[in-house]
Amino acid sequence: MNPGDFHALRKGEIRLVRQTGRLAVLGKYDSALYHNFVKEHEAFIEGHALLLPEIGQLSKYLNKVPELAWDIIEFSEKELEIIFEGGRQVPDFFLREDKKLAIRTVMNGKFHQMLYNLGRPLGLTKLSPSFPEIDPLEQQEIVLNLPDNFEWKLEPGKRMSLGINGEVKFYND
Repeated sequence: MNPGDFHALRKGEIRLVRQTGRLAVLGKYDSALYHNFVKEHEAFIEGHALLLPEIGQLSKYLNKVPELAWDIIEFSEKELEIIFEGGRQVPDFFLREDKKLAIRTVMNGKFHQMLYNLGRPLGLTKLSPSFPEIDPLEQQEIVLNLPDNFEWKLEPGKRMSLGINGEVKFYND
């Protein structure tokens, strides 16, 4: 991922990210282009997550941050995707059916620095393997093929949900 891609993301463009056979959309979660893409490809969407470069942003996107969340994120050695109750300040389509919000932490490396420099989180929308093939000419502009050893992974190290009162559930999928 290069600075030109982040400049495009800052302007509200989207990028399709491909890594180890997985495909996702990356972009400003509140941009019109992102909304339109999600609406047009609804049948291929597996889920959404908000990518945060710093834990201080949790309280902006959650009605209440469980106390345990601060320690879990701060001491985690790998990327986490945590599903929280009471998401807010994101488009409705970003919330799960149970009104929970998935948040991915990106706390180190070049990807973290670029995300931090954007000054705001990005949206990540996972697409199913049945997503249609993209026109090769369009692919040159909007598809980012991340190597398997890239510092940031499309799939997080761990997925868990964290309840308001500290209830924890881990996912193996």
